[in-house]
Amino acid sequence: MGADPKGTLYLIERPLPGLGFFPDDRSFAPDTYSDSNTNPDSVADVHSNSINEGFDDITQLVGMGWFMQNNSQPLGTTNWFEGSSAVFPAFDGAPTAYIAANFNNTRNLDTISNWLLTPVLNLRNGNVLTFYTRTVHTPMFPDRLQVRMSTNGASTNVGSTATSVGDFTTLLLNINPNYTTNGYPNVWTQFTVTLSGLPPAGATGRLAFRYFVENAGFSGANSDYIGIDRAVYNGPCGSPTRPPHQQLQLRQRPRRLRRRLLRRGLLQRQGLSQRRRLGRSNAD
Repeated sequence: MGADPKGTLYLIERPLPGLGFFPDDRSFAPDTYSDSNTNPDSVADVHSNSINEGFDDITQLVGMGWFMQNNSQPLGTTNWFEGSSAVFPAFDGAPTAYIAANFNNTRNLDTISNWLLTPVLNLRNGNVLTFYTRTVHTPMFPDRLQVRMSTNGASTNVGSTATSVGDFTTLLLNINPNYTTNGYPNVWTQFTVTLSGLPPAGATGRLAFRYFVENAGFSGANSDYIGIDRAVYNGPCGSPTRPPHQQLQLRQRPRRLRRRLLRRGLLQRQGLSQRRRLGRSNAD
């Protein structure tokens, strides 16, 4: 059923024009997940320094601080949903272990604006977000994805319309803004976003994936199906940044740590090691 990239019986992908059926029946839609009944204030406000998310089970995301909101107008029959191996398998993990969205996020001919927000993060210049994304094997209906940033703490304000961005005013990445059929990768491809322009002390906020497609929907010229997998956020060069209180603790305890390492034989005294080096050099 996944062999024909546009004619899958599940109507997860766009059918070829002229096939004569319309995806109004929700029974044809993939299982979707929406947090519209979840109070974001009930999620613990924990500032994270790193993310390593493979989307093995997206029903667990909200409990881990993620947030979803579909601002497409009008709303369609799908939101974010677990990936379909009938369309393509995940980048890693189980075949369905990725998060996906498709043209049914809106109705017949409208604008898709579907948001996936990370947990609250410590945002610092040089920190890096990487992720993998792709569309269908043979794209005919162009897709688009944005990565945006808010520095307003735990805010989940993405506005209430298909064109609003709320607190997520900083555009970090825009994949296929010109809506070309080859502008969105059709194989799993890694993208890298490096944060910059933040205050020297950094900020707290969230990053957001926004599936944003104009002229979308079943009858639109754009929008088909995208997947996102293995989203990783950490410090420069892959080193997670330590929170300030941990950095302070490390600065306050160097002598105690040094004595402990000396007792265990895991650290040489500096003077002794220098003498041994001098002795070797004199012997030479």
